[in-house]
Amino acid sequence: MAARIIGSVENIVAEIAQFGGRIRREVNDQLEREARQIQTIAREMVPRLDRDMERAIKVDSANQRRRWLIYVDENAPTTIKGEGRRYTVGDYLLFLHEGDYQLGKQSVEKQKTTQYRVGRKFLERAFEAQLRDRMIERVTEAARRAGVL
Repeated sequence: MAARIIGSVENIVAEIAQFGGRIRREVNDQLEREARQIQTIAREMVPRLDRDMERAIKVDSANQRRRWLIYVDENAPTTIKGEGRRYTVGDYLLFLHEGDYQLGKQSVEKQKTTQYRVGRKFLERAFEAQLRDRMIERVTEAARRAGVL
């Protein structure tokens, strides 16, 4: 007995496109949730300077679905003043992420309120923490819910 497909090629193509859209939405939504969680963790890990660095850690889709960026807005203003000018987060960022320093009083106080270590490599460590917390499995599950796997 032969199988028979009822419908036009256009209907089949439309059905496939709709299925693809459902997959993209499920996976994209999960990727956004993961990116926002990495942002939250990184904000807990970054040394504190009047919350300037915390506010500067942002998530953006770069106007593209399925591509989420977690970054520090280097142009965000800080409360740091010196030599007759105001500095931006970018002026301080590299030192905070890569430098060798002792935590200041605000950062030491912040450390008492979080489960994460405050200090250098905060973006890398936040991403690694999310990976350890089964991020790949959650994205895979989103694809499974969409019917891919």
